[in-house]
Amino acid sequence: ERFGPYWIPKEGATIELNKSNLELYRELIKSYEDATISTEDNTVYVDGVEQDSYTFKRDYIFVLSDNRDNGIDSRHFGPVPKDYLISKITVVLFSLRPNRDSFIKMIRPDRMLLEVK
Repeated sequence: ERFGPYWIPKEGATIELNKSNLELYRELIKSYEDATISTEDNTVYVDGVEQDSYTFKRDYIFVLSDNRDNGIDSRHFGPVPKDYLISKITVVLFSLRPNRDSFIKMIRPDRMLLEVK
């Protein structure tokens, strides 16, 4: 869930493959880059070939849930390919404050129809 500093890959960018970052990028390379990745001792193999670096084939994005406390997003499953994006949020239509006594007190009029940049 909280895996600390994380660089979001871009197409053509190359990373060093080592013990410290392999676990961060292994699933992404396997699932979205269609490559097999394995290790033996301290050696990393990509598609059966020994590698000390990897060059990404796609651009990725970090998706963040609007329900940050209870939502599931890239903090849980990592970045996703940018070409998976099917739409983009441009306006906040309605916003509520949590833990209020009444529905009327929950409404945040200052955030209604707010443009998202």
